[in-house]
Amino acid sequence: NRWVALGRAQYAAARKGDDKSAQYAADAKATFTEAVKKWPGEKVLWAFLSELTDFTKDTAGGEALLKQMMARPEFKDNPEPTMMLADHYLRQQKEAQAEATMKKAIETFPRSVDPKRRLAAYYTQKKRYPEALALLQGDSSDKLVGQQIVQIYMLSGKFGEAEKLVRSLIATNEKEAQFHAMLGVVLLNENQEQQAQEALNTAL
Repeated sequence: NRWVALGRAQYAAARKGDDKSAQYAADAKATFTEAVKKWPGEKVLWAFLSELTDFTKDTAGGEALLKQMMARPEFKDNPEPTMMLADHYLRQQKEAQAEATMKKAIETFPRSVDPKRRLAAYYTQKKRYPEALALLQGDSSDKLVGQQIVQIYMLSGKFGEAEKLVRSLIATNEKEAQFHAMLGVVLLNENQEQQAQEALNTAL
């Protein structure tokens, strides 16, 4: 897409930080704004515009842009604009608003696993492990969710629970090398060195 190429070139020029930076940033914004009008369903265009608002420190403009994206019919079945808004709040250190926005995404798109995983990752970062686990337990059969739960168990020192879950994941995905590797790490933390080595060898 020539519009994307032009906008990216203008944005790259703006990031050089010389005396023409502001003009190039304005040009990039104009280019991506026109592109969004032509292709409102293209997430990459909105993402570039959002990044530009961060670059120009236009906090209010960035929030308004993402709310506009959320309202577009092209994204009515997609939680990503809501999660982009949550990320915007996190970058502005507005953690309460970010958390509320992620919860809104989960409520609006209950079948989507990604918002749950991302809010759980936020809780994990804050060492709010019980809340992270509560979000994910219902989807533990999902491979990525299962891995995330195992990691949370390990971070919270619940190695027995981690071992139990990773063994159940291996039972249904015996050829998944990453699960065997995770089991090896769990067993090492439980001081079961021989079993850990066997699991790690299986992963190779």
